[in-house]
Order: sequence, then structure tokens, then C-alpha cells
Amino acid sequence: EPLRGIGDYRDEITMTNRIDRCMELTFDGSEDCWGVYTSGSRTGFSAINVLPISMNNRNGICNQALVGGNEEVDRIVLGSNNQNLYYFYCPFYDATVADKGLSAWKAHLAAHPLKVVTYLDTPVETDLEADTIAALAELTTYKGRTTTTVTAEGPEPDVTLEYVQDTRMVIADLQAQINEIRNGGTT
Repeated sequence: EPLRGIGDYRDEITMTNRIDRCMELTFDGSEDCWGVYTSGSRTGFSAINVLPISMNNRNGICNQALVGGNEEVDRIVLGSNNQNLYYFYCPFYDATVADKGLSAWKAHLAAHPLKVVTYLDTPVETDLEADTIAALAELTTYKGRTTTTVTAEGPEPDVTLEYVQDTRMVIADLQAQINEIRNGGTT
């Protein structure tokens, strides 16, 4: 019984899938999707068709600006009933230059990539890579102790372990305590 054994047993986790409930987009300025955006008082830049689904001002987080909202401050907007990302009131926008600051924005992205994270409506399940599966297989559990062995180069895997209590053993222990009390002992 993997992850349920009591005693000195070795358990192997054979998980082969990952479930993503969030997505991260990274822009480094090399993308061809960026263009100048102007609509009324809103100026800035837009990245066309970069979102995986149509969104409408979806919440999220970003390493360089607020995400969402309607304030007239520099902010990222994830979709306007489309798959576009907008950066309204971007400080690199400059109406006095021919490209409106787009080249300066892309140069900034090359040095400081823009990272945006938001949630997915439907989680995405993907297969784990072979090295991750191998790292999971290296996890061993022993009575009251978990040992993680990482043999691959690079960052340690992000792993969460949850132990399931063996209810049969708990019930047997409680029954033994009850029997001892009934027979005049104390517990």
C-alpha cells in the first residue's frame, strides 16, 4: 500500500502528471507581437494574441506593474474580450518619437523581462518530464521520516508530501487502550 504502510517500508510515488492552475507569460522584447496602443486617453503597448484564451481584464500579478483595474496608472490589462495583453500608461510610451517608444520598451524587456501570472479557468494536465519522475521515484518514506534524494543537477524539485493515517492501526490502538482501562489499568 504506497504511502499507507506502517513500519520500515519503502514507498515509491509514481505520479506522472502535473496539474497547472496558473499560467505564467514571460516577454523579453524579442517577440513580434508588440505594437503601439492608443485609444482615447489610454496609451501604451499591446501584445496581440498572446493569451491562451479570451480574457476580460482578468486579475493577476506582474513583476513590473499592477494587473487589472480601471485606474489611469501604468497597469497591465489581460484581455478586453480577446487574447491580447495591454500595458496602459506605460512609462516607456513617448508620443514625441516616431515609434512612440516601442523600441525603448523592447530594449527594456531585453534587460528586464516582463513576467505576468494569472489563473486558468480550466486546469491543464501535462506529463512530467523524465528527470522529474526519476526525482519523485527517489523519495522514500520510513516510519515517521521522509528522505528525499536529489541526484540530478539543477534546482531541487518542488514536492509536497501528505501522509495518510492508517485507520486500522489507530482503531486497534484505541481498542487496546479501552481494554486496558476495562481490565483495571490506566492509560
